[in-house]
Amino acid sequence: MTAVAIQHREEIISQVAKGTMLKAIAAKVGVSPQAIANQLAKDPDYRQAREIGAEVRLEEQFDGILEAEGTTDVSRAREGFRAAAWFAEREFPERWGAKANVVTVQVNVAGADQLLAGSAVAMLAEIVPTTEPMPQCVKAEDARA
Repeated sequence: MTAVAIQHREEIISQVAKGTMLKAIAAKVGVSPQAIANQLAKDPDYRQAREIGAEVRLEEQFDGILEAEGTTDVSRAREGFRAAAWFAEREFPERWGAKANVVTVQVNVAGADQLLAGSAVAMLAEIVPTTEPMPQCVKAEDARA
């Protein structure tokens, strides 16, 4: 780590956890935001602080929506929240990213065919008025015989 990152590590991590952006922290300690990110990237405390900071920013932006008065203020606050949410989703997708829900369904094809055929006959009976009885569904095995 650079001397600045070592010297200011606790302060940097504390500020990051409060939601302060690296640009402001870097200006305060006299280095570039990239220098801080590069030096602390593998520090687990820094990663945890970034996640906490993202949550703090989300809460602050949401509070801004609740406190906004007037259409313009609400619109600005909503955009601020969307920006904070976008940032959180990209940096911590495991927590705030979209989740894919996968559902697996097993279908008995022969049974499904029989069920669909029966439903089709019932629908036809409702649509086409007739005095003759509607034909019964025939199983595939019976039709081959």
